[in-house]
Amino acid sequence: MDTEDRKKIVSELAEAFSDAKDVTPDVGQPLHVMLSSLKLPSPWQPNPTRGLVKFENWPNQRPLFWIDMALVNSDSQPPRSNSAQLVLG
Repeated sequence: MDTEDRKKIVSELAEAFSDAKDVTPDVGQPLHVMLSSLKLPSPWQPNPTRGLVKFENWPNQRPLFWIDMALVNSDSQPPRSNSAQLVLG
């Protein structure tokens, strides 16, 4: 993914989620975007929360998504998922 594509994706995510930042660890790695102000419906807490999106093999593959480990519902249960890409530590 070239620099302009990276900037465009980060800009579009910032527009959609009010905050997005390129946090890619190294120039040679796929784009990593931190969404630090994700607003969620009740009963999820903390709200807003944060998430991380990794654009590996984009656009041929959907981005991977991790959500903050602190996220719980009203019964203090984390979100359920059958995917390893769920929790941001």
